[in-house]
Amino acid sequence: MIAGEDLVAYLTAFGQSVTVGGVAGSAVFDEAYQEAFGIASAGPQLIAAAADFPDAAMNQAVTIGTRTFTVAAPPEPDGTGVIVLRLHKS
Repeated sequence: MIAGEDLVAYLTAFGQSVTVGGVAGSAVFDEAYQEAFGIASAGPQLIAAAADFPDAAMNQAVTIGTRTFTVAAPPEPDGTGVIVLRLHKS
């Protein structure tokens, strides 16, 4: 996301309905490239407005369409009102 861009417009254009810990909101789902110990993989994550999921925490259930995940790590705020939630497939 470009600095200064309207978060609501971005999530409206690219986000989808999700639930995190029973709270419904909009987020961008991504299965980003990851590499650890020389092994490459895709890691699912959500990018969302921190205000939409203020109580997001590790081990909470996440539903994206028919897919289910759990939050695998503490939320990662970026200082601009956006959080990244690293997910683990349930």
